[in-house]
Amino acid sequence: MEKGNCDRTPKALILDCGGVLAYPTHGDWTFPPAMMESLRAFPARDVVIARARAALEWLDESEKLDSLEEEDGLRLGYLRAATNDLGLYMENEVLAQGAHWITYTPECYSLYEDVLPALEAWQGKYRLGLLSNAMPSMKKAMETAPASGQNTQRTRSGRKGPDHFEWSNKKNEATSFEDMLNKFKQSSDEKMSALKKGLESKRGGFSRHGSGQSR
Repeated sequence: MEKGNCDRTPKALILDCGGVLAYPTHGDWTFPPAMMESLRAFPARDVVIARARAALEWLDESEKLDSLEEEDGLRLGYLRAATNDLGLYMENEVLAQGAHWITYTPECYSLYEDVLPALEAWQGKYRLGLLSNAMPSMKKAMETAPASGQNTQRTRSGRKGPDHFEWSNKKNEATSFEDMLNKFKQSSDEKMSALKKGLESKRGGFSRHGSGQSR
């Protein structure tokens, strides 16, 4: 094909969700605001390591979650593992409240202020696709998530959220925002499993729950 005949005009846009469409309103993806102050008492390096270890144990399969109830339990396990790693004792009730807050509070997430205008401008001009491993709570929040700086009540009663835009799959069929997330979760399971097996073999049989190592 001659260069002059090559049409480089984009036909579709593939978007991620977390960090592209939305962000955690209180500034953290995994810890609730009520627990953030406790983390500041520890060296930043220790907090990063504790988070990473807890994430490896609890969050590496988060894309497989199907319900808010499952997410709530996973987040509780993550918070317990991270705080235990730091040597930070918290009552189980406090940890459960933190996990519940992130899972069931739609206001936990906000859209970047330019997201809705951009989606409105792109709708009909491009095929819109979503590629994300977002948890069920974000899918729920995206139905009515306010844009940054907007009044939450006004947004929920008026302007539509990302869930109301038409998203396309590879077969050029219209599908919903939630269907796009579910489709990605399903298609990524095998790839994630193969990747983990490859990493474990390189580490000499290491598993996420340890291999003769104490936690």
